[in-house]
Amino acid sequence: MTLSAIVIILVIIAAEFAVLDNRLNTLQALVEGQNKRLGSINQSLRQQQKQMHEINRTIQAVKLSVDTSTRILKERLGNTEEEITGIKQQVEALSNSVNKLTGYPRTIVDFTGQTVIIQEQPKRIISLAPSITEIIFALGQQDKLVGVDQYSNYPPQLQDLEKSGKIQVVGGFSNPNYEKIVSLKPDVVFTVQGVQLQIAHRLRSLGLKVVVLGTKDMNDIVSSIILMGKVLGVDDASLKLAEQVTGDLESLAAISYRFNTTPTVGVIVWNNPIFVAGKESFMTSLLEMAGGENAFYNYSQAYPMISPEDLFNANPDIIVFTDGSGVSNYTDAMAWLKSIPGGASLKAVQTGEVYVVHGSYSDMLVRPGIRSPAAGLLLLAIIHPETGSNIPHDVTPLNWKLANYASQLEATYNVTFPLLLT
Repeated sequence: MTLSAIVIILVIIAAEFAVLDNRLNTLQALVEGQNKRLGSINQSLRQQQKQMHEINRTIQAVKLSVDTSTRILKERLGNTEEEITGIKQQVEALSNSVNKLTGYPRTIVDFTGQTVIIQEQPKRIISLAPSITEIIFALGQQDKLVGVDQYSNYPPQLQDLEKSGKIQVVGGFSNPNYEKIVSLKPDVVFTVQGVQLQIAHRLRSLGLKVVVLGTKDMNDIVSSIILMGKVLGVDDASLKLAEQVTGDLESLAAISYRFNTTPTVGVIVWNNPIFVAGKESFMTSLLEMAGGENAFYNYSQAYPMISPEDLFNANPDIIVFTDGSGVSNYTDAMAWLKSIPGGASLKAVQTGEVYVVHGSYSDMLVRPGIRSPAAGLLLLAIIHPETGSNIPHDVTPLNWKLANYASQLEATYNVTFPLLLT
């Protein structure tokens, strides 16, 4: 074989190797491309798996939330129905006992378990709480009223009686003027549970007859109305008033039953330091009847002091400020909430579900008395705007008419409010 032939063969072999090398490079590039695609697919699969995991977690959380909401709703409806039934039974029982009363002396047992003997029909009475004063007027017994606490301001004719000197102001809710009370020579002094228990003991030590009324829930309020009727000798009037209050509460509950949500509501009565309506306040009962839940139910006191951290942990769906709570309006309330630790991230702040209740609406919201059903309607309007409430963030008697809302509810839900719209 000649040298030239060998060279030709080597050239051919080199060319073949070049072609093979080129093919190998091409295959390697294809393999690397496939590997990249497989890596991308694996990454996509991992992302999808992560998304599915998050979706499953969300489904479980929603299921838990629904289960929890259903449980809370059943509990609320059960509690509300039980309380309404209890109130009606209490009215019936007290009605039977009233029917047995004939004249004086009368023996009653007040909310401290104290037995009080009323020798003759009282002619001079003193009220040491605004809610009691309102009941006395509703019973038509204001002519017997000789003294009230400084916060009593309703009904409007009370001011005229004070100016004329027929009714004297005898000090504050928690710091009455004992000398003035004694000087008015009352036949009976009415106080309420809680901070006024010590006042009741002091007055009794001064030789005065004291009747302590209940304020823990709506059952207590209705029972207190009837008890006052027994003391004052206006049994029929007190029973009628108790039945009207009960009727308003039944209608309120009948409407709230229709909704399957129970937002948590935090009622703030003072902001520096923060005081809220707790479990033992009548607000718990009223919120349940209005279709909500007290955000501070875990605080056993009636009006506990809490920290900003406590407020953050409770994280209410809705926050309601009363008049005189330290904020002047909705804008002020939002600014204050955002200024406290964690306040800006509160659910109510994020959604704007913050309300400030002003004037007489605020009074009726914090007083456990005959206007409590009306306060319940106000809370219903805030908690369930789907009732067509169209309620503003700053609620006043001038910009939102409670009577109009009640009339609208009567027409829409086929209920009646015998006391509110009388």
